[in-house]
Amino acid sequence: KEREIGELVRNFNHMTEQLSKKETLSSDFVTGVSHEFKTPLATIRGYAQLLNDEVSADKREQYVAIITKKVDVLTDLVTNILELSKLENTGKTVPTEWFSLDEQIRKNILFLEPNWSCKQIEMIPELIVMNINGNKELLGEVWQNLLDNAIKFTPANGRIIVTMEALAEHVSIVFRDNGIGMDEETQSHIFEKFYQVANQSARKGSGLGLAITKKILEMCDGTITVQSAPGEGTVVRVTLPIHAGK
Repeated sequence: KEREIGELVRNFNHMTEQLSKKETLSSDFVTGVSHEFKTPLATIRGYAQLLNDEVSADKREQYVAIITKKVDVLTDLVTNILELSKLENTGKTVPTEWFSLDEQIRKNILFLEPNWSCKQIEMIPELIVMNINGNKELLGEVWQNLLDNAIKFTPANGRIIVTMEALAEHVSIVFRDNGIGMDEETQSHIFEKFYQVANQSARKGSGLGLAITKKILEMCDGTITVQSAPGEGTVVRVTLPIHAGK
C-alpha cells in the first residue's frame, strides 16, 4: 500500500511540474488551484503523519485508503486544469468527422449506469437517429460532464430525461432532471472556473466540468443554456450544427 501511495504521489508531482510550465495560466486560475488544493493536501499530510505512529493494521489500511482517495482527487484536478488550459490555447478550427450523435449519447448513459442505478434514478433517453459532422472526442466529454452533473444533483429515486430534436441545420440536445435546482445567482456563475455551489452538501468535483463543457461547445460552434430554480430541477440545452462550419 505504501508503495502504491509513493507511486501516486510521484505521478501527481510529475503533473504539477507540467502544470508549472504552463505560462498562460492567469492569476485567477492560480488562486483557484491553490484553494482547491488546500483541503486534500492537508488531509494527506495529516494521515501521512499518523502512519508514522504505531497503529493497528486496520487503522493503517483506513489511513492508506483515505490518502489514496485524496491523491486521486488531486490527480483529477490537475488533469482537468491541464485540459482546460490546452483547450483555451487551441485554435478555433478542430478536426471533424461524421458520427452517430444518438449512439454516442446512449453509450455515455450506459457508461455512467453505475452512478445513476445505485441512486435508483430513472434514466429516460428519448433520442432520434442523428448523424452530425463534429469533433467526436470533444463532444463525448460534453455529454459525460452534463450527465455526471445531472446524476450528481438528482436525489435518489429521481428522474433524468435526455431528448434530441432536429432544428433545420442544427440539433438540440436537452437534459432535464428533477434535482435540487439552482437559484439565479448560481446560474450566472456556473460556467466560471472553480465556481462551486453554495450548498456544501452538494459540493463535489473541481468546479471545472462546466467551464470545460462551454469551451468545447464554443470550439464546436455550439451553444449551451441553463434554466433552473431551487427545488424544481434543471434543464440544460445544447445546440450544435449538423454540418461543421455552419
